[in-house]
Amino acid sequence: MTVYRKDKQELARSIADSESQSPRSLPPVALPAVALPAVALPALAGVMVLIIAIGAGIWTGAVEMSFSQVLSALVGHGDATSVSIVRDLRAPRVLLSALVGAALGASGGALQGTLRNQLAEPYLLGVSGGAAVGAVVCMSFGYQNPLAVTMCAFV
Repeated sequence: MTVYRKDKQELARSIADSESQSPRSLPPVALPAVALPAVALPALAGVMVLIIAIGAGIWTGAVEMSFSQVLSALVGHGDATSVSIVRDLRAPRVLLSALVGAALGASGGALQGTLRNQLAEPYLLGVSGGAAVGAVVCMSFGYQNPLAVTMCAFV
């Protein structure tokens, strides 16, 4: 280890001697290696999977389109049908599903953080059972409209 330091000091001296015409020049300093946090690699992998899933969701559908057609439709070029399919149907559907997934993940994380239990789920607090009771009571009074049953499940 001391040999390394001596070599480093000699290198710094030789650089300083060779650049003696500019007294303000500093020898190069090796920066310490910065370790990434433990969550950086899984987070990067998650972002990559999300990007691939969004791309696959926009690319696939009932109407077959080539990858170049999808890319040109995303930027607004190409025929009107492909632009309409990609920009009006596929992209909003995929982006909304990504946002809903993120919201569900955040609500699950908030529930687990609030209860300080990594295995917490909505059934633990009786949320799902209460919603089922509300829906059954609504249907037992003769309401068959799906919107009414849904509203009773929330009450």
